[in-house]
Amino acid sequence: MFALTSWQKCHSIRGMDYLSDLLDRAEAFARESGQSVKTVSGKLFGNGSRIADYRAGKVSPTLGTLKVAEARLKALKSGSETEAA
Repeated sequence: MFALTSWQKCHSIRGMDYLSDLLDRAEAFARESGQSVKTVSGKLFGNGSRIADYRAGKVSPTLGTLKVAEARLKALKSGSETEAA
């Protein structure tokens, strides 16, 4: 698991907690499904390095991005990868 940056520690609000939870669940799904985190990141966010970027605090997602990623992760977990695309 990635360490939180000092910025993330200082700004741990509900939104950041939600983002961290979503990223944790995405990484867990990657492990459970045998896919790489980059592959799952690409499926959720359209960018294979986005999970790492969010963890590093390089970029911040919009609420819309989080909603789409949440729906895609749910579809992937249910085995409906077509819905996730």
